[in-house]
Amino acid sequence: MHSLVTVCSLYLPPNERINQSDLNNLILQLSPPFVILGDLNGHSPLWGSSDANSCGQKNEQLLADHNLCLLNSDEKTHFHLPTRTFHSVDLAICSPSLLPFYSLTVDNDLYNSDHFPLILTDNRNNLISPFRPPKYVLNAADWQKFTSLANINWDIVQSSTIEEALNYIINIIIEAADTSIPKTSGNCRRQNKPWWNDDCKQAYKKQRKAWDIFRRYPTTLNFIHFKKTRADSRRKQRRSRKISWQKFVSSITFTISSRQLWKKVKKASGISHSNAVSVLIDNGRTISSLKGIANSIGSTLSYTSSSQNYTLPILNHKNNAEKEKLNFNSQTNRPYNCDLTFLEFQSCLSNAHDSSPGPDNISYAMIKHLTIESQKSLLHLYNRIWKEHYFPTIWQQTIVIPLLKPGKDPTNPSNYRPIALTCCLCKLLEKIVNRRLIYFLEIHNFIHPSQSGFRRGRSTVDNLLALETDIRLAFLQRKHLVAVFFDIEKAYDKTWSITQWSKVNGFTISTSKTAAVHFCRKRSLHFDPELKLNNEIIPFMNEIRFLGVVFDKKLSFLPHVKQLRNKCEKSLNILKVLSTTAWGADRVSMLKIYKATILSKLDYGCTIYGSARKSVLQKLDPVHHTALRLCSGAFRTSPVKSLYVDCCEPALEHRRQLLSLNYFFRIGSNPCHPFYDFKLRPFLVRLQEARKSFVPVFFTRINLTLSELNLLYLRPTLQPNNTFPPWEIPDIEYLNPFKTFKKSDTTDVINQKIFLEHRQHYQDSIPIYTDGSKSAAHVSFAVVFPDKTISFTLHSSCSVFAAEALAVLFALEEISDRLQRNFIIYTDSLSVLQSLNSFYPHPHNHPVVLNILDLFNKLALRGFNIMFCWVPSQVGILGNEQADRAAKSAVVPISIGIPVGDLKKHVEMYLHTKWQEQWDLETDNKLHTLKPLVQPWPSLANRKADTLITRLRIGHTRFTHLHLLFGEEPPMCSSCNCRMSVRH
Repeated sequence: MHSLVTVCSLYLPPNERINQSDLNNLILQLSPPFVILGDLNGHSPLWGSSDANSCGQKNEQLLADHNLCLLNSDEKTHFHLPTRTFHSVDLAICSPSLLPFYSLTVDNDLYNSDHFPLILTDNRNNLISPFRPPKYVLNAADWQKFTSLANINWDIVQSSTIEEALNYIINIIIEAADTSIPKTSGNCRRQNKPWWNDDCKQAYKKQRKAWDIFRRYPTTLNFIHFKKTRADSRRKQRRSRKISWQKFVSSITFTISSRQLWKKVKKASGISHSNAVSVLIDNGRTISSLKGIANSIGSTLSYTSSSQNYTLPILNHKNNAEKEKLNFNSQTNRPYNCDLTFLEFQSCLSNAHDSSPGPDNISYAMIKHLTIESQKSLLHLYNRIWKEHYFPTIWQQTIVIPLLKPGKDPTNPSNYRPIALTCCLCKLLEKIVNRRLIYFLEIHNFIHPSQSGFRRGRSTVDNLLALETDIRLAFLQRKHLVAVFFDIEKAYDKTWSITQWSKVNGFTISTSKTAAVHFCRKRSLHFDPELKLNNEIIPFMNEIRFLGVVFDKKLSFLPHVKQLRNKCEKSLNILKVLSTTAWGADRVSMLKIYKATILSKLDYGCTIYGSARKSVLQKLDPVHHTALRLCSGAFRTSPVKSLYVDCCEPALEHRRQLLSLNYFFRIGSNPCHPFYDFKLRPFLVRLQEARKSFVPVFFTRINLTLSELNLLYLRPTLQPNNTFPPWEIPDIEYLNPFKTFKKSDTTDVINQKIFLEHRQHYQDSIPIYTDGSKSAAHVSFAVVFPDKTISFTLHSSCSVFAAEALAVLFALEEISDRLQRNFIIYTDSLSVLQSLNSFYPHPHNHPVVLNILDLFNKLALRGFNIMFCWVPSQVGILGNEQADRAAKSAVVPISIGIPVGDLKKHVEMYLHTKWQEQWDLETDNKLHTLKPLVQPWPSLANRKADTLITRLRIGHTRFTHLHLLFGEEPPMCSSCNCRMSVRH
């Protein structure tokens, strides 16, 4: 124990009525931090019960009113002997400041009682960990020194065998790394708090030294010196905590799980993760040695993926398939068999994220810091491997790390999931080859349209939409729909070769995890069909989780909303902990954490479950409101509309509408999407109009929303797919004669002279000037040729980038009809030129940029020599000034789609305007007077001060509105005899 903790043992009789005010008074009497342990006889899904009773609802209210945290999981704590059922009635409730330090487990022995013992554990006790292999500390690397030492000789790579060349490259990189990059010791020593740095250490040393001097010589001067050093040490610790917290928050993204975030929160609290290895129990035998543990897990994983685990038909098929030799000499002249290009190499390397190294101990960061010449030597080795069909020996080795599956027994070797670490040099080559294979499969339509996994521009929501659409259409026609959900047993461990989806593919369907759901709206009794798998009857379920969304047989999504709410309420504990800290938990940080850990859960699948009844969806609103109160520090009685405006976070209904519209426009921009041209057949449209009580399909719902918002006219630009193969990516360079001159330090006359000199050098190329313009309600572009000017207006939602890019595209289209072959396009948009220069196909690439590159490629094949050049704007360059005036004076509209990125911003701004109109009507709201505009305002760095000013702005404080929580009379002013308020 590092501090005093109040422990309260509490028992609430099941048959006595407990008032909520009594529970609130109990909390007020406990000195924080405190822990409440006891039999509270409350049932709630929040701690594992199937339903909730009145006592459970009071306990839930107690947690919400006082921002308390629940240590319980879903484990049962009570055995009811008469009914032989298990329940969760024993709870452990604690102050938020204690949550990172304590964990609760339930013993599995009743010890002659009907309640299982609750074991409260302090997580701050560290265990001894085994030795770990040393690794490079890349953050402390001297990359300049590494780059100068790691020189790979092209001649040696060419003259040696592939094995010798690879070993030579590995040795060169490792020798340079050993000289320029420090390594960890490998010892798992106790970790300090992440904010504890050298400054804190030195300041603390000075404080201890001053204290020792004062103890020996207790004079006034020594005491003053000690107080100064102590104050300096505390100040440096607070500053270090703040900086560490900001770095911690900036590392949080929407992809982080609550589990990972809790690790970060505990690390910030100084609780290091235990690296101790658990003993194993294999066939009744206890294994404690590290070698024995490794062999036991390795044998278990090996058996799972070995041939011994296959059935005889599968084994025969596998053996016959492996006997057939692959012919690598056929069709070598196919385009995809050409040499790997350096542009492919650079693109794949730049997109490679930090990853643990394999057996060679080389990371992506080391490859990125090689010189261009060394990278080209490495590419030459890749091409030798590519053409000579030889796979190096070391690349066939991996480091396998067993990770315990969540919630599983660590003593069982089959409860570990293998993670294989291969060499980064090998993975980089795989990335290059994989892009070629994906392009080939996509361009020839070898991948089924309904396949969404591992495809660019697709997501799991596509499959959720397909299932929901089929169910809605079945309901509309008063038909039945039966869906069977299969589960492949240990799919990752058994993958050896997917040849066809049948019994000969090597996978085993898990019959125990396979289930079916009979979707229908009939209320009368009716039987489910009998389906069998491997002669076993497939069970029918009332609900099932599919890709993270729970589908119930009535498609009400009520079970999904309930489970989602319980999951998010547990994640709220993170915000409760952070909102009580004295440092770092400012409003901006809290909102970022909320969006990353809780709001992202609410967002996932909302385009699908958003079709539920309004009363069902409203069950999620309390989670949103509680989170906003925690983030802003607002009092618990604050109106929700004030919360939305104060945090500048809209209601969940508003957010679901925005995400659904964005998803709809993303589908409309992708011609390869299976729902791109989805339309209901005429008889279904008539049926939908006749049966208004039936929930329509997603596209009908979205069209109704667009009609209500007057946005039916919006049309996204189509996203070109697979425009050109990876090995033929255009390498566009652009000229910049002004790169050595700063525009702010250079006069217009000098800029004009620089341009005249540039034009004399390229006088054989016909100049073309392009420009884009955007104002409040006018977006346009212009192209100026020596003999012609083109100008058009665009939709007001288009960005200036889109206008500039369209100007370049129209210039190329005009060039394609000309007889001349040498042209140079001048633009003042550096962002457009940079996007052309650093391009690689990606689903989020701007569609106009893709069209520019495609047309540029075609013109180059026809013999056109086209260059690009950047010029500064508003410096008196004649052609640029003409293009600028032509763009601003354009009046002729052009019928062209809006890029999806611009469309999303336009819809977001449009919905924000609607929100502002609603807020303008709230003239009686206390916050409206202080904040008439819905926009974010800066938060104070000090959490306490920010909380106080937030409550004063909203008009709800503990002094003026605490009575609402206890059902008491409002406080009255003793002087005026009127109700007390912030304004008063």
